[in-house]
Amino acid sequence: MVDNIRVSIITVVRNGVMTIEQTIQSVLQQTYKNIEYIIIDGASTDGTQEIIKQYEKGIAYYVSEPDGGIYDAMNKGIRQATGEVIGIINSDDWYERDAVEKIVEIFCKEDVEVVHGNMNIIGAEGDKWVRKAGVMEELWYHMAIWHPTVFVKKSVYEQYGVFDTEYKIVSDYELILRLYTNDVKFFYLNNIIANFRTGGITHKQSAVTRKEVLEVVNKYINSCEDNANAAMLIYKRKKLAIFEEKIEEDPMMLEEMLKEYFGEDLASVAIFGAGVWGKKYNNILQKTNIGVECFIDNNKNDRELFCKKEIRSLNQITNKDQIILIAVKKGADEIAMQLQSVGFINYVTVENLVEKYEELG
Repeated sequence: MVDNIRVSIITVVRNGVMTIEQTIQSVLQQTYKNIEYIIIDGASTDGTQEIIKQYEKGIAYYVSEPDGGIYDAMNKGIRQATGEVIGIINSDDWYERDAVEKIVEIFCKEDVEVVHGNMNIIGAEGDKWVRKAGVMEELWYHMAIWHPTVFVKKSVYEQYGVFDTEYKIVSDYELILRLYTNDVKFFYLNNIIANFRTGGITHKQSAVTRKEVLEVVNKYINSCEDNANAAMLIYKRKKLAIFEEKIEEDPMMLEEMLKEYFGEDLASVAIFGAGVWGKKYNNILQKTNIGVECFIDNNKNDRELFCKKEIRSLNQITNKDQIILIAVKKGADEIAMQLQSVGFINYVTVENLVEKYEELG
């Protein structure tokens, strides 16, 4: 393949000594070679700078200085970029070896301005699962595409602006929604592009994240042609945000609601969904008297454990009386129908719990 498109890749880091080398190597070892690599370091003091300097021959631009936060650092990188296409990979994450090659192929073949794909999620216990992008309309409900996989034409940043540093956690979401409501052309590439470690700032500050997300969707609701559908999704998002904030503050509320459904003698559940939501509800249930027996997942693959618990396919659950909490971002209704079709009747979705919470006032 001819390397006829220059791609600028930006890594922002502050005190990332444990992971930065893997990130750098994933960029420098790409099968696509016309890459301008930019590293913006926020004055690290833990040895990060020493690691970066070991690879300085492969780095086009590097600076280490205080900044105004992660999105301010990203904006610095964008201003330095000279490539036609820009990708951003943070110091906790890394690319698949042929990621840039696959992305450039799309930009060469299609009339698009943003290309994005799938990513592996790497949990704190070493568990791994694939997160595929959702449909763009779901942006009104949640971040449906994954920023480590996103590559944007530089001309898009020049026309529509860079990251809004008013948002400390979800400025990437705000940027994507801004581009979407301005009819920028997105392309979904159904390939794994990047690997993402959990435990970053968004995961650590979920209450602030929810607040900023709601601010962003309210900011752009009037830009949506299908205003009624967007408003409905935003309403669902608000209800979910309120519910999750309450059960995180008071996990026993989740226990009480599950016992409303399944009886006071409820001792354990299986969670359908070995992903972000499954992990979230497992963590909350750990603070209650209801145990989690296992996870159920239609895409079990070779993952033996998730959150230190067994993952089973549905056909491995022989007890039809098994109580199941369906904790997935999308497709809960389809999973409920799947459960019904094979004889499971004791299940509840997160949306069911949100509705029950509203009924209880």
